[in-house]
Amino acid sequence: MWFNIAAANGFEDGARNRDIVAKKMTSDQTADAERMARETVEANPKVIGEQGENENQQRTGQAALEPSFRADLRNLSNLCA
Repeated sequence: MWFNIAAANGFEDGARNRDIVAKKMTSDQTADAERMARETVEANPKVIGEQGENENQQRTGQAALEPSFRADLRNLSNLCA
């Protein structure tokens, strides 16, 4: 779920890690993860869905997540390394 959100926000590592994890998941698990990611973004649009005006995005071309989400994504990345 988190890698899918990261990928949707323009993080290349999120997309790469999402694809790695998805290969180990069943189609039902993948569908659940996609649903949870969609529901999380819908429930928290200001945090992870509406980053278009963010200064970091303008500078790097990537949308920024709140610090707590960035930390979670780093921890998840370590699990897939």
